[in-house]
Amino acid sequence: MAAVTVLQPPGRYGDGPVHIRVDTARAGLWRPPYDYEVELNDWRCKWDPIFDYVEIENTHSAFIYLGQMITRGVPPAALAVVRLAATQSGS
Repeated sequence: MAAVTVLQPPGRYGDGPVHIRVDTARAGLWRPPYDYEVELNDWRCKWDPIFDYVEIENTHSAFIYLGQMITRGVPPAALAVVRLAATQSGS
C-alpha cells in the first residue's frame, strides 16, 4: 500500500501532482474523471490491493474532480485527495 498524506480542500494550483485515491471495495462501479486513467506506471500505486489512484495536476483540480465523482454516485467515504510519499530517489 502506498504511503500517503491525505489533503483537505480547497486546494490550489501549482502544488501537484497529487492523486485521487479510490477505495475500490467501497466505491462500487466508478470511473476516473474525463481524460484521466487509473495510475499503472508508478509502482507505489500499481501494487496497492485496496486503492486505485488517479493522478491529477494539482489539488484545486483534484477537489473539483472528486466532487464530480461524488455527484456521479461514488460514495464520499471511498474517495480522498492524497499526496504520495516521495520515493527513495526523491521523486
